[in-house]
Amino acid sequence: MPEWKAYLQVSAHDVPRLMREGFYWSEANVDQERGEYACYPRDENPSLPRFCRTYYLDDLEDDPQWMAQLTVHSHELHVLSEFRLRDLRVEDILSAMAFRPRGHRVYYYHAHKPQHCINAIYDNMPLKGWWPWPKEEEAAGETEDDTENEAEV
Repeated sequence: MPEWKAYLQVSAHDVPRLMREGFYWSEANVDQERGEYACYPRDENPSLPRFCRTYYLDDLEDDPQWMAQLTVHSHELHVLSEFRLRDLRVEDILSAMAFRPRGHRVYYYHAHKPQHCINAIYDNMPLKGWWPWPKEEEAAGETEDDTENEAEV
């Protein structure tokens, strides 16, 4: 079990297309200069992670269709300092949300609350790439070498 938790938020002009074609990204999509971290006071709730690191991802196409934020939370700052995107797998994403323009929510996933997951566009259609849910059942048997759901270096 990793010492961190990852949260993904995606905003797209055409979310249905991104769901149909799959959501793929690599470290090349990360805007390194926008990276940041935050610290939360322990007195608010000591059981919650104290630190978070945010990566901003952008579509690299000539006409960008999506942007995303990947936020990694941990109780220890050194964990975030040592965290590398290449170590992230789609299975490691604790929570994900997708939005249409103007902030309209269309997708929600939480690994520990499967009864609260919703895809308001395609219901239970299996999604490819970095969409953590739903996945095709046979994908569960894939090895790391078989999947394209890892951050590429």
